[in-house]
Amino acid sequence: MIKIYKSKISPWLAIIILGAIFGPVIPMASDFIWTALVYIIVFSVLFIPTLFNTHYILTPDQLIIKSGILFHKKIPLHSIRKIVETGNMASAPAMSLDRLEIFFGKFDTVLVSPKDKTGFIEAVTAIHPDIEVKFKNISYGK
Repeated sequence: MIKIYKSKISPWLAIIILGAIFGPVIPMASDFIWTALVYIIVFSVLFIPTLFNTHYILTPDQLIIKSGILFHKKIPLHSIRKIVETGNMASAPAMSLDRLEIFFGKFDTVLVSPKDKTGFIEAVTAIHPDIEVKFKNISYGK
C-alpha cells in the first residue's frame, strides 16, 4: 500500500520564502519593471512549489521524498537504521523545524517534517520493525 505524508508548513517559514521572492522586487519595481517581473517569475517557479508540494511517499519497499520541482530522493526502507525527532535547522526537504532525521545507509541522513509524525513513524516501522526510533524524550527499538 502506498501512503503519502504532506510536509508540515511553519507559517514563519512561508513568510520568509515569500519575502525572499517578493521583498527585493519592491525597490526595483518602479525603475526596472521587467527585471522585477522576471525575478518574481523565476523565483516563484523555483520556491513556491517547494513550499506547497513537499511530501513523502511510503511504498512497501521505499521512501520517496519530493520537494518542489528539483528535489526527488528514493530511500530503500531496508537501509533505514534510525529515525530521530529533531529541530535541526539544516537545509532540507522539510517546511517546518518540527522534523525527523532519517539515518540510512552507512552515513547518510535526510530531514523530513511530516504533518503526522507519529503516523509516519508507525507506518515505516510497521514495514521495517528493526528501525530504532528516538523521540526527544523517549527511545524505542534496538
